[in-house]
Amino acid sequence: MGAAGTPRTGVTTSGDPVVADGLAVARQAAQEAGALIRAAFQGPLTVQDKGHAGDIVTSLDTDAEDFLIDRIRARFPAHQVIGEERGAVGADSRWTWLIDPLDGTHNLVIGLPVVGVSLALLRDGLPVVAAIEDVFGAGTMVAVRGGGAAGAGGRLHLERDQRDGPLTVAWIEGHGARAMDESIVRREEAIARSVKRLLRLWAPTIAWGMLARGVIDAVVVARSGGTDLHSGWLLADEAGAIVRGLNGGDADPRFHGVDQPASIVAVRPGAEAAMRRVLSEG
Repeated sequence: MGAAGTPRTGVTTSGDPVVADGLAVARQAAQEAGALIRAAFQGPLTVQDKGHAGDIVTSLDTDAEDFLIDRIRARFPAHQVIGEERGAVGADSRWTWLIDPLDGTHNLVIGLPVVGVSLALLRDGLPVVAAIEDVFGAGTMVAVRGGGAAGAGGRLHLERDQRDGPLTVAWIEGHGARAMDESIVRREEAIARSVKRLLRLWAPTIAWGMLARGVIDAVVVARSGGTDLHSGWLLADEAGAIVRGLNGGDADPRFHGVDQPASIVAVRPGAEAAMRRVLSEG
């Protein structure tokens, strides 16, 4: 620790011991899970279908999730943990963890090193701590609500930047979203025509980390939720991104369940007008 309530991660925790401990646990667990994934990369995996939207799960997903659950509950036995693969573990609590142990499973299976680990700690449904491990890229990124965001190089803070030129935007889409809302296809196609690059990374946490670091201009989320949304949202928000509903209204950052998708847009300061123009064409 540095000054009171200021961990070496570069973010502040306002002196709340649960938040401070949660940040330390989330950061270390994300790093260790990332090391497990790197060690298994391109090795033999058991792959199974998951659901009815072409999703898959591997033995590494479940192994990494069990690892994260054990790490969290060893320190916080009364906290509930909701995992991407195992669902809810533990009794309902005002403190809840959302974990995605391997964000980018399709990428891993085909040998593409674009994979993240995601953890978020919620207090009464509101995310207060986030940790994302960009396993093969930028490393560990963390955030605390009201306390800022930080990455491997220190504080993450998006300055207002009036750069001209087309935008680079990441697109995040929920499983089966197109079947539920045909307008999603039209919106994606319209955005793709209006920006420099529309990225579909198959790993939302990596896209959120790119926005928080200022590498891309915006993230568009179309009917996506699950267990990896709120870590990236908090990271980008605390780095200074502007987050709104996809139709222009306020965006509610609270977790309302894994089956409650969100449609939002997050944009770096200075690119709001350009992004509004892009969205109006979609």
